[in-house]
Amino acid sequence: MDAQDALENRPIEWKDTQGSLPGAAARAIRRRRRLGAGRPSWTRHPVTLLVAVVVSVALLWAVGASVVHWRARVAAERLQQIEQEAARQAQLRAQQLQREAADREAQRQALLDQQAAAKAQAIAERQRLDDEARRTEADAADRKEKAWSKFYRPSAYCETAATMECVNGRIRARRSFEQKWNKGEF
Repeated sequence: MDAQDALENRPIEWKDTQGSLPGAAARAIRRRRRLGAGRPSWTRHPVTLLVAVVVSVALLWAVGASVVHWRARVAAERLQQIEQEAARQAQLRAQQLQREAADREAQRQALLDQQAAAKAQAIAERQRLDDEARRTEADAADRKEKAWSKFYRPSAYCETAATMECVNGRIRARRSFEQKWNKGEF
């Protein structure tokens, strides 16, 4: 122990109330009064030091635990926000895909409708042309029959008798009519 420690640990028994002590002694007294020398110090007792260390460690542990807990809560909240944003983005993407699929289906259905309409129109046109061809053919056959009846008038005898002479005359008249018909003379 040096002189300074001995001075600080020694109880104060005298006071310099008049300021009559020499300079170094007066300064030492004033310093002891400031530092509380001479009074029992709780910081020097081993039990209080142990209690102070335990309390300090417990406080540091509590602060550390609360910081870790706070950081974990902040991280969990951030993770939840990220998951919510990801879910929202996934939902938007799913809706976008549904809209695109619905648009493609509508386009496909419109194309099928157009094809069906075109097919129905082609069938109707074919039917109309077939009907027109039949009518034209029937009209042509009717005109040909009328022209034949004007061209060939059997004799009164051939109208009642079915002889070979009448049949041959009719066949000759028919051949002659067909030649003239094909030439477009009627």
